[in-house]
Amino acid sequence: MGSVSIITYKGLKMVYTDLSNCNAEEAAQVFMDCKRVIQSQEEDSVYSLVNIENIRYNSELVKTIKDVVKSNKPYVKAASIHGLSTLTQIMFKSVILFTGRDIYPVSSLGEGKEWLFKKWEKNQLVEELG
Repeated sequence: MGSVSIITYKGLKMVYTDLSNCNAEEAAQVFMDCKRVIQSQEEDSVYSLVNIENIRYNSELVKTIKDVVKSNKPYVKAASIHGLSTLTQIMFKSVILFTGRDIYPVSSLGEGKEWLFKKWEKNQLVEELG
């Protein structure tokens, strides 16, 4: 069963959504948990890391994902996703097109954490200078 948690990497708090090895029903519940956690944060403040390695999905789950990702858009500053297979890449591209979100695909969770950290650092610098 997947989970949603707040993790810290080099001082950056991020929402980690672990959907690895979930079936469609489990993943739908985790996405609803993810929505609740992300939307409890301030708008334009969330750094999100998602693991979909070995996820099993169906058309109903894809609809849920699109709805959640779109509704989370105002809250998410940056997002990365790990675990894309050939099949999930197709689903991922349809989510991106539908939601207009910019979600960065990475090859490992460590790479995702580091990418989000660098985005956060850059945003901190811009805020200090602005």
